[in-house]
Amino acid sequence: MRVEIIIDLIEHIKKEVDSKRIVSKFDALLELLAMSSNADEKWLANEIEKTKNELIVDLVRIAPPDKSYSKIEVINKIDKIGVVGSRGAQNLASCLIGSNINSPSISKRVKELQNGIVTLSNYDTNTLGLFLENDFSIKGKSLIILIFDGNAKINTVYGIELITKIWNDIINSYSSLVGYSGSEPLLFHVDKSTMIIELPEGDNVIQSISYCLGNFVGTYEKILRIKKLQLEVHGLNLGGDIFFSLESELQGTIEKTIHKIATDLKNLHNISNNGGENIFTSICRSLGHILDFINRGGKIECIAASASKDILNNNILLFETCKLVDQIDIVSKSLECSRVNG
Repeated sequence: MRVEIIIDLIEHIKKEVDSKRIVSKFDALLELLAMSSNADEKWLANEIEKTKNELIVDLVRIAPPDKSYSKIEVINKIDKIGVVGSRGAQNLASCLIGSNINSPSISKRVKELQNGIVTLSNYDTNTLGLFLENDFSIKGKSLIILIFDGNAKINTVYGIELITKIWNDIINSYSSLVGYSGSEPLLFHVDKSTMIIELPEGDNVIQSISYCLGNFVGTYEKILRIKKLQLEVHGLNLGGDIFFSLESELQGTIEKTIHKIATDLKNLHNISNNGGENIFTSICRSLGHILDFINRGGKIECIAASASKDILNNNILLFETCKLVDQIDIVSKSLECSRVNG
């Protein structure tokens, strides 16, 4: 899987670098910087700013359109100095902050970023492809990828056993919802950081799970706002009543989210009130398990055997959700410290 992702990412980067003429734009920027050492013209500063901004936009767009943690993890390893995507854009922008743009050290740093782009563009994926036969391919499979980050990390056999049981129950719930009658979930890959579960011909199950994941982002935006309000309330010594009222709002937000998504799924799949109560309860319980995994820092990615824009968009939304969870964790720790010290 990892070799396959590396090849796909490098080929994507090579294509984008070539189509956007990024190396040539770096050359133009370096020429302008060289000229600035002998001139102090306003037009030159404006031209440097314009070229820099164009490059920043291009570097952001080099990043794969389908944001997912499995790809972000790989791209951060092959792009060690940070020349691709938002990292590359931030690094270029930081090079050219301030008025001393004619400093040799700035040109040197810009050249290093250009060299990083050239290195990735010249990577020989044909050689890398020789290792594919020893790798496991994810193409044409219906998969759920679990990434054990943060407090969701697993270090024991019992931990693996527990997460496997929980996700087996989750998949069974969604299988009942969509009427899936395929094979039992298969353990496609597992190590200390990742578990991949395969559902043979299970795109309809994957689609439903992905639908839920894509609907979490709004909830976590609200949770972050409530957490920030709690921090502000505590800092202003406005009293415990307001703080605990916000705590109730927090719990209510999660419960409302679970109930709404389960109801929407029930309606989408035409599950009757009489026959669908057990499925509804099961989905609610499954959503609670998924939210707990995400709250502890775990990451989830859905992959369909057939290309799906909906799943791609939901993976992007889940990526944003996970970033919100990180922000919530930071605010929660600040709130805890504030309460302990104050």
